[in-house]
Amino acid sequence: MGKKLTALILLVVFSLLFASCKENEPNLPSNPSDNSVIKINVISYPEAEACTKEYTSPEKIAAVTDYLSGLSLQNESVENQGPPPGLVYQITIGYEDGTEKIYYHSANMFLGEWKDDTIIWYRMLYDEAAEFDNILYLNTSDK
Repeated sequence: MGKKLTALILLVVFSLLFASCKENEPNLPSNPSDNSVIKINVISYPEAEACTKEYTSPEKIAAVTDYLSGLSLQNESVENQGPPPGLVYQITIGYEDGTEKIYYHSANMFLGEWKDDTIIWYRMLYDEAAEFDNILYLNTSDK
């Protein structure tokens, strides 16, 4: 009887440990890659360094969505933190059903996702973050 009780207690302890680990997993941004993306708008701030692009071609849409989906983001996120000073790109992804997802690419350090009236920020790897400038440079606006 003692071995069964010990095994049961261990089972309960491990179940609780795994359950708590699941709750602590990062809430990473939702995946923007989807066949139903019909347009992407990119606007930069501050306006002194303005860049406005609209992508409607499948190749240019894929360049942005593949980039966002492939980022290695740090596990910790910070809610309601304003963007750091410097250049910020607002990336708006439009879908066939009329819905949109909004991301913020800030200072080649952070990616923010607009969710439920809040921006949740994630730290990016610098090399990956800097690649976004190349994507914008290589892909002219469709409009």
